[in-house]
Amino acid sequence: MRHQLRSSGVKVIELIPPYVATELGGPGKTVASGAPQPMPLGTFIAETMRELETDQDDIAVGEAKRLVAASSETGKQIFSRMNG
Repeated sequence: MRHQLRSSGVKVIELIPPYVATELGGPGKTVASGAPQPMPLGTFIAETMRELETDQDDIAVGEAKRLVAASSETGKQIFSRMNG
């Protein structure tokens, strides 16, 4: 999308969320002992809003930052390779 809209004046921001505690799976679901713990929804929203103020094109939140950092290629490198 970012490549297709680059000259339109529309800014495309990629948000990379972590595992977030929501009710999408149904209310009252509990996480098994030893399983990854979801980020509380309020914490996710607050951190996302702070990151949006930085004016970046790619925003990883919470544990997703670690996963993105562990990637062998950055999003910009992949994007550049795909779009020339």
